[in-house]
Amino acid sequence: MWINLQQVVVILIFAFDGIKANFILDLNGEWLVRSGPKNASTYAAQVPGNIYTDLVKNGTLSEDPYYRFNDEKYRWVSKLDWEFTRSFQGTHIHMYAPAYMYV
Repeated sequence: MWINLQQVVVILIFAFDGIKANFILDLNGEWLVRSGPKNASTYAAQVPGNIYTDLVKNGTLSEDPYYRFNDEKYRWVSKLDWEFTRSFQGTHIHMYAPAYMYV
């Protein structure tokens, strides 16, 4: 039996029911990812997702990282620290909410 993302979100809401969040903000979608200093190149990223998929999409990895011995060829990816960033706009309601739940 497969569980889709909506079911996971519902499970999370029930799990955090004691928090009583007044505002839920969905952070899925387009993000930016980079590894290295602030002036390093940034690439488009998808959340939920993983760094390997993002690097294949932008052309950094030319072959499927899960095929044969490519996991050894692309081992450098797992040895770096990757930073995912995204900006989002809040409203005046956020200032008065006692708790937030980012899903």
